[in-house]
Amino acid sequence: PAPTAAYHQPIAVIGAGPAGVSCASFLARLGYTNIDVLEAKSYGGGLSSSEIPQYRLDAAHVLWEIKLMEDLGVKVHYEKCLGKDYIALSLKEKGLEGVRDSPYSAVFCG
Repeated sequence: PAPTAAYHQPIAVIGAGPAGVSCASFLARLGYTNIDVLEAKSYGGGLSSSEIPQYRLDAAHVLWEIKLMEDLGVKVHYEKCLGKDYIALSLKEKGLEGVRDSPYSAVFCG
């Protein structure tokens, strides 16, 4: 069956760490088509890519997960910092300038 209008509602995911990447990936696999991930740093992966030693978790694997998420249609916006560029409530009220000029229907904070 064709996806309902709910699957096209804009969704914001705060953070491109493990929780944010997992949330956005699963939403995209379920058929949601309008997902924006907002990451404060210039790269994704959170602590998985910056703090866990390479011999325990290869950064290439983390980047592969992010690429997979993007291949599912998720848009990642880097250097969008919570508390500096926006607050969670403002995403629901007005969106984010330069990313979305209309409010998000749902916000996930990872």
